[in-house]
Amino acid sequence: MSSSGTTRLLAVGSVMSAATAVRMGRGYVKVWSKETPKLLDLWLEALDPESESKAPGKFRDELIKATRKSKDVVCAEVERGISDVEKFTAPKAKKDGAKAG
Repeated sequence: MSSSGTTRLLAVGSVMSAATAVRMGRGYVKVWSKETPKLLDLWLEALDPESESKAPGKFRDELIKATRKSKDVVCAEVERGISDVEKFTAPKAKKDGAKAG
């Protein structure tokens, strides 16, 4: 790989890393803004010492479910970022069909 190719790879990787971080953050906020009201209701119900509900167990289950959703968002965005770097830095094909390198 030439010096300019290495520089381009570093630049593209940096930009894609920043874009991935933004997409991960956006997805994380989206998941938690949707799940938080339900979790708060369950948490408050679980705190009531007079309540004989199943709120503590349900709170735990819902919290773990929301955490798994967040993990899925993060993993998907990291995979997308890696694919973007690969796509934007792949050697361009020459006119005769051979890859440049």
